[in-house]
Amino acid sequence: MVFGIVSGVMIAAVGGGPMIGYGARRACGCIIGAYSSSIVLGSLDGWQRLVTRFCGNVIDMKLSTRMDSLSNA
Repeated sequence: MVFGIVSGVMIAAVGGGPMIGYGARRACGCIIGAYSSSIVLGSLDGWQRLVTRFCGNVIDMKLSTRMDSLSNA
């Protein structure tokens, strides 16, 4: 355990980055550029993506914390 993070989680996080990069390369692109550039340009679509992704991340964190507490019980 490093910094309070389980070793398996760290391995998944470190391994996931290259896998995402490989998948984006195989798909001939990634939508993250459209996300960030539309916010810079002030597009409503970019701000909508920012809000919905933030809300999705909050929900995911709450659910994953709940699932971890259930699995450790």
